[in-house]
Amino acid sequence: MVTDSTSVPGKSLPARASRALAAVLLLAGNTGVALLLLGAALLRETPEFWRNEGGYPEFLREAVRWGFPCGLPLDGILVAGALGVVIRHRRAWPGILRGGFILALAQGFLLTAAVGVAVSNNLENLREGRPWHWKPDP
Repeated sequence: MVTDSTSVPGKSLPARASRALAAVLLLAGNTGVALLLLGAALLRETPEFWRNEGGYPEFLREAVRWGFPCGLPLDGILVAGALGVVIRHRRAWPGILRGGFILALAQGFLLTAAVGVAVSNNLENLREGRPWHWKPDP
């Protein structure tokens, strides 16, 4: 079994590369989660969504109400962890680092956009004299 000079004893190069690949796949899956969070942020800040004027199912409103605040920090933690694994195992598969960084940047953009949508709506609420996290009554 071939090992590189920086590997932990007993850890082969292919095993390290497979962990790095798993981290990139996790980042790719998290990109999908970040897209869902951006969609949830857009729905969350739309008054028609809370008044059920668009025919949205009630379970979707509850999923957005509870999933968005929990999912945002969780996805950030998962991205940081997967990116850490990619960086740690960059010598096992040098090309993996580039792909991991591209996916992490894409996720960072999506998460920043989701937070930006929520913050801009909250600032609009304050300008109009409403509470910070005001949502219309259903």
